[in-house]
Amino acid sequence: MTDDISNYAKDLAAQNAPWSEGVKWWVVLIQALLLLSLGLFILFAPNTANKTIVQLLGIFLLVTGLLDAFQGIDGRVTPRALPYHMLSAGSAITVGIIVLLDMWQDFMPAPAAAVVVSIGLLLYGIMGLIIWIGGGERGDRSFLNLILPLGALALGGVALFSRLEMGATVIRWLGIISALVGVLLLVQTFILYGKQNAKQETVAQVNKAAAEVAKPAEGAATKTDSTQN
Repeated sequence: MTDDISNYAKDLAAQNAPWSEGVKWWVVLIQALLLLSLGLFILFAPNTANKTIVQLLGIFLLVTGLLDAFQGIDGRVTPRALPYHMLSAGSAITVGIIVLLDMWQDFMPAPAAAVVVSIGLLLYGIMGLIIWIGGGERGDRSFLNLILPLGALALGGVALFSRLEMGATVIRWLGIISALVGVLLLVQTFILYGKQNAKQETVAQVNKAAAEVAKPAEGAATKTDSTQN
């Protein structure tokens, strides 16, 4: 009986570890809406200033970095992946802050801003790939978790190329990639929402089963103590 209780306790610890649930579905939803909105904005407003588009990408990095930092502080990343995760979040936040300062002081020309943002996107994508190869933020290699890193790499590559040629075709590709990654992240949001709801129900059932197992054990222990006394 003691072994059963011990096994239940281990199962509960594993299932209730914050990183076992992974990134919250609403975090992915925010990222999806940001990228989808940016993509549609670029595609339907082709005459928008190039620097404005780069600045919007910088704001996306800032918001994403803050969300990632929250996930790390909240314990939703495995200890093994945490250093890389926080480094990725820190680099994204740093680039985002530089972009905000530039929006305020206007100290960077558009090509320089494109380089800064592209470096931030590429670093974010590379760190995401390293985390995934190492087992993922939650200890698995779900292909869904490759959507944002690969999307960041694609956006970073196009943004870097725009440093050389800020043409309409390059800007259009930024819009297409942003919208596509946003749609894919929306799909990931719905999948995560379903999985996390199902997980909460499973954990509740395990808790209930553990409580039912513990009651007879406690009763037996009490009876034994009474007999000995």
